[in-house]
Amino acid sequence: MPVTKEIAMNNRRIGDAFEFRIMRKLKKNKNAEVVRSSGSHGMFDLWMLKDGTLTLIQCKRNGYIKPKERKELAEFVRTKDSFVQVEVHIQVSARKRKVYKIGSIKDLEKLNKVTYQD
Repeated sequence: MPVTKEIAMNNRRIGDAFEFRIMRKLKKNKNAEVVRSSGSHGMFDLWMLKDGTLTLIQCKRNGYIKPKERKELAEFVRTKDSFVQVEVHIQVSARKRKVYKIGSIKDLEKLNKVTYQD
């Protein structure tokens, strides 16, 4: 079935709803400042600041991380400052998500085993 503009927009709305749900939970449960990257044109969808630590979050509703995104994420993890943390939130069911904390390339390799679907 070809991807129509209507299907693409529906997927976009579902992804946006997932990001907003994560943002609300983080604000409530972590008592942190959370900002959503409008349009999700960057590498990260959410930015969370708590206790002087910046956490950059990538949200994946279907768990798939494209090869180009994995490469960019790996490069970022290699060069990031120590006060920056990286997390990937993956939806595993209607109400549950799995959080992967990416502090090193080794963590990213573990995530790749879970999300690599090429």
